[in-house]
Amino acid sequence: MPLAASLLVRDRRNTISAWRTPKAVVTVPRRIHPGLAVPVLIELDRFAAPLKAVSATLVCTERVVSGNEEDPIVYERIHFKEQVALTPSNKQTCFEGSAALPNLPLWSFEGGFNSVTWALKVHLECSRWPDWIMSWPLSMDPPETPALA
Repeated sequence: MPLAASLLVRDRRNTISAWRTPKAVVTVPRRIHPGLAVPVLIELDRFAAPLKAVSATLVCTERVVSGNEEDPIVYERIHFKEQVALTPSNKQTCFEGSAALPNLPLWSFEGGFNSVTWALKVHLECSRWPDWIMSWPLSMDPPETPALA
């Protein structure tokens, strides 16, 4: 029963799933720009449990908190969500792919109670074992503008 209860808590799930899931090393640029492709490389070091699937998703979320401190109202909206097309290498322990970003001004922003955040979410799914889910924050910056003469 304690094991089942701990699986319901997200942080505990990753801790327990790490016992048998492979250790993942994710390489992704931290600074991204609109309209460009984001390359993703996922390297797995070992297989202790049967791995069913490896997936990655780019997500842009806007979060707004309004109301008073005692009873805040939280609004969350997903502006962009795209699955990264991953292809395995010959070793089956390395997956790479890329996802195209929209050419929209959805730049990263945090100020007070408002934020626009970008993240890469990686999901390792194993047979008969809790899934491992981790998120890497990204920074969407405005495109580079040429210097004025």
